[in-house]
Amino acid sequence: MRRGFSLDFYNRSSPVTPDFTEGALALPVTRINERLEGEILHSGKAYGVPFALPGDLVQFQIRRRGRKRKLKVEHIERAEGYGPEVRQASPFCDYYGDCGGCRGQHLDYEFQLELKTGPALEGLRARLPNDSAIQVLGAPTVSGGRNRMDFAIDRQAVGLRPAGDFRRIVDIESCAIQSEAANEILQTLRRLLVKHDGVAFDRRTGEGVVQYATIRFSTMRHSGVLVLTIEDTRREDPDYLRFRAALASALEGGPCSLVQCTNTWPSDLSCTPGGAVISGRGGYDERLGDADFFVPYDGFFQPFPAAFDRLLDFAVAALKDHLPAEPPGTLLDLFCGAGVLSSIFTQRFASSFNAIFGCDSVASVVERAPENLRHFRGPCEFAAIDLNRPPESLFERTDVTLAIMDPPRAGIGPGLARQIVEKSTAPLMLYISCNPLSQLSDLDLIAPAYEPIKAAVCDCYPQTPHLESAVLLRRRS
Repeated sequence: MRRGFSLDFYNRSSPVTPDFTEGALALPVTRINERLEGEILHSGKAYGVPFALPGDLVQFQIRRRGRKRKLKVEHIERAEGYGPEVRQASPFCDYYGDCGGCRGQHLDYEFQLELKTGPALEGLRARLPNDSAIQVLGAPTVSGGRNRMDFAIDRQAVGLRPAGDFRRIVDIESCAIQSEAANEILQTLRRLLVKHDGVAFDRRTGEGVVQYATIRFSTMRHSGVLVLTIEDTRREDPDYLRFRAALASALEGGPCSLVQCTNTWPSDLSCTPGGAVISGRGGYDERLGDADFFVPYDGFFQPFPAAFDRLLDFAVAALKDHLPAEPPGTLLDLFCGAGVLSSIFTQRFASSFNAIFGCDSVASVVERAPENLRHFRGPCEFAAIDLNRPPESLFERTDVTLAIMDPPRAGIGPGLARQIVEKSTAPLMLYISCNPLSQLSDLDLIAPAYEPIKAAVCDCYPQTPHLESAVLLRRRS
């Protein structure tokens, strides 16, 4: 039965702990910010309140730890009505408003897109020649497209945590942003945890075995992997071994592998490295940009491939207008990961590249890159390099025709930016980012050498404040 959108989770009674200020304050929400949160202003500082709307009255306390201040919401009194500038929607998830995984289901999707892309678009318009050089790409669907969910387990609860509350777990039978096939795996897991009492971890007492379940499932290739993260000292627990055998049997013959990872309590991480394959191949098949990939259970991959495909289509169209087919040159792939982008662009522009050099900081990931470049017939070199401290020889190749970068959220860093300005000779650079605001700062750092000519902001994480962006840059004369 649908429970309906509610803010009741803010109204739980809890004692005031010593690090709270005495007494609760109350202020109205003044706007919705780019993080899809209601915003209140207190002592000159803006605080975001998930699921709140302009006009709502927020009762709160301020937690102080040293110089840091954090808002704790006690209660929200909903406004009697909202103006036309607030475009609402009916949430499609039974757990919305309690689970913290989504933040925007109560808002019309186009309204969400306007809010979350606003700061990035403002920054791009200040740096690109005209508005026609910038595109906004919405998600192809607002539900069911995510290929990875990490579910925490506490006794019989299997689910996600509320917004801003790491201590509690919202018990979830079905997650609306993952596929139906992934939800079937979740329900199989839940059923067997109930049947094998005592196997689920108890976060109050430290008893039990299974702490997390990570489900990675591709709807594009109907392939998946279920990862159990267990308490390491109990890996030989007889009850757990019977549960694991029953789970492997339930998954047998289907598209889903089973992997076991370990923690040592109180370590509390999901999907840790060094896992053991219990059944299947230990990963899953995924498709991105018309190319197929095998993704190990712990390998990074785009969480919403159908949305990221739109960003790739933009990049391909932009490169077609500027990337020469002849003579071929080297593709330089910075922050290459497992070579996914190299694989896609060398297939789309086969005649433009006769060599590849890729590098990333994580050696175990870089080692997988050659598997994704088996179609490429030219020299193909991948190396583990700390790009926060890049070697002076990084840009010694003079035949690079395209450099691509897809760095972590923090951006490329000042050391790499300096080398790009001083040493890079690549006529074109494609910069893909999962943090458009850090990307804007990086564009300023490399502006003496590269000018942005085309850009796109893409919603690869609908119902959340996160975005991906791509900027094509041209070397200045």
